[in-house]
Amino acid sequence: MYGAPPKGGTFVGTSATGSAHRLSRMASFAKYSTQAGDRWMVRYRKPTGKSTEKRGFKTKRDATTWAAATLIDKNSGNFISESARRKKVGELITEHLARTAAVKPSTAANRGFHASKWTMPKWQGWAVGDIGNADVQAWVQDMSDGGAGSATIEKAVGILRGALSIAVTARLVPANAARQLALPRARKRKNIYLTHGDVFELAAAVRPESRSLVLFLAYTGLRFGEAAALTIGDLDLPRRRVNVRASVTEVLGVMEGGPTKSNRDRSVPMPGFIAELVSSQAAGRLKSELVFAGRSGGPIRLNNWRPRTFNVAVATVNAARVDAANGMPVEPFPKVTPHDLRHAAASLAIHAGANVKSVQRMLGHASAAMTLDIYADLFEDDLDGVADALGKAAEGWVASVSPASKRL
Repeated sequence: MYGAPPKGGTFVGTSATGSAHRLSRMASFAKYSTQAGDRWMVRYRKPTGKSTEKRGFKTKRDATTWAAATLIDKNSGNFISESARRKKVGELITEHLARTAAVKPSTAANRGFHASKWTMPKWQGWAVGDIGNADVQAWVQDMSDGGAGSATIEKAVGILRGALSIAVTARLVPANAARQLALPRARKRKNIYLTHGDVFELAAAVRPESRSLVLFLAYTGLRFGEAAALTIGDLDLPRRRVNVRASVTEVLGVMEGGPTKSNRDRSVPMPGFIAELVSSQAAGRLKSELVFAGRSGGPIRLNNWRPRTFNVAVATVNAARVDAANGMPVEPFPKVTPHDLRHAAASLAIHAGANVKSVQRMLGHASAAMTLDIYADLFEDDLDGVADALGKAAEGWVASVSPASKRL
């Protein structure tokens, strides 16, 4: 009636009585013996009508409780078979990565790296139905204790969350165990803002062939990958504009071109002296040639340029400051990265009077709210200037206020 018992076990009872009577129409219960002791099994029908069984309950009460819950799930449409719950998470992670592969090469490579380093090693052998929210939360804590940063943890968890979303949609599990987690807060690095003097001091210390690139980045705000992808044809020198249409980045040792980060083209103004610099570089060259090319003529590789050129220039500036101080205390040059030249462009533009919308368009942010979020400290500094300007504009009217009005 119930099929063959498990290996090493013998059925010793088969009737459903007492509290199990209410379930007799949808399930039957049997006790069997194993080397580990007596166990109970439930034989029931799936929503498809196919007969199956669930074994391994230590008591009949456990079997009855499980059968009752299964009946509720069947009636509510939430039933999930045991075979579905056994699907390996590794398969789902692979499927998630394949479904989201239509992104920029750098994004796909980054996602694949985090999957292979963090998510797969932990979860690939797990059955999807065995993962609970507490299991994922413990994993988050383990990564944090092991030194993983908040961004790394968010990416690793995001991959698992995406895989489990596939499982929920496919009705392999009722809920996504990677949601509603307590993730470590990101430690936001404070922006470093270079002054005009800092920028030119750095440019003077850099290799001559990179001098125009440093100044260009600091006065246009382009991302490094956008500047590396610029061609002569992207320059609109009569209007002192640069048309930003593409970006390039190194992915697994290969330079990959693609759209800008925002997937939108934009036109960025250039100060006159920057336009003159790039004009001299563009003279006599084809429109298809890169404005800032590496020694081989291809795009500059940030992973090479930063340590060999940019970092060396920063060290040179610091050494020069120490020498000039003659043993007196000296203010070191800020510990900057090439991306800080973009922050410099934003800072210099804001202090020159640019409004948030203009800065947003220059930098290619998705919204002015994003610009305000990143550079809120700069606009806060401008509040005093706004008050002073308002006071000066109202000077001619203040004297017209009557004494009676002043008492109000």
